[in-house]
Amino acid sequence: FTATIDDTGTGGSSITDAKYKVTQGVYDSGLQSLTLSGGSGAIRSVSQVISNTIWNALVDGDFTLYVQGTDVGTTGSANITLRKDTTGPGATIDSPAAGTHIKNPPTLTATITDPVPGSTDVTDAKYKVNQGSYTSDWYTASLSGSGVTRAASQTIDSTVWSSLTDGDFTL
Repeated sequence: FTATIDDTGTGGSSITDAKYKVTQGVYDSGLQSLTLSGGSGAIRSVSQVISNTIWNALVDGDFTLYVQGTDVGTTGSANITLRKDTTGPGATIDSPAAGTHIKNPPTLTATITDPVPGSTDVTDAKYKVNQGSYTSDWYTASLSGSGVTRAASQTIDSTVWSSLTDGDFTL
């Protein structure tokens, strides 16, 4: 993250210290020191990567980042709510059912759900086909509905279908 600490509107004193902390639920990282850049004066910049220890302590979901700056005797702060989302959406194939015997390219239907609290909408669904040493490219499936749970549907690409031999294949 990057932040600017500015005291020009409240006295113009030189910024002498900066710290940050991260909170989520009952977790509080405690204040962490920041290195000030941009010379000296009433406007200073900071740039920091959240430490691995703090990042790994967070679970997927909203967290709050606080930054504070100190001048000759007073402290001011700002905060922002961000979302950690390291878990990809889950997919369930609704049809065709496992073990179904199929003569023509089937229509794949699936349900895609993003399990992270407060997640943004699912925006993309793709499929590929594997059989023995053959693996197709990824193909885009159409999505219907909106939100964190969406239906995906697509007829298997005819080029992919013609590349398959009789026998089992994996979607």
